[in-house]
Amino acid sequence: MVQKTILIVLTVLLLANCSSTKPIAIKTTPISTPVEQPLAPEPIQPLDITWKIIENDSIVYAGLTIPHYERLSLNMADIKRYIIQQQAIIDYYKNRTGDVK
Repeated sequence: MVQKTILIVLTVLLLANCSSTKPIAIKTTPISTPVEQPLAPEPIQPLDITWKIIENDSIVYAGLTIPHYERLSLNMADIKRYIIQQQAIIDYYKNRTGDVK
């Protein structure tokens, strides 16, 4: 009989303690993290090119001397470098914002 009384008292205490618990409040706040700014690419600095125009009857030819053609090639390489560096900056921001597609 004593064991039943102890068991009933323990059960009542256990149930009473469980029913009186307060719910846990979870509060979330966004944390702003500073975004590092990547360095801007060096600007394009085109070299001067002089085109040669030759007219023969009703046909017009445009051409370059060899040194000016080399300058044109260097200009195109500089433009390609600039585009690649700009794309790297765009990819950096896409990765930082999670907008990778």
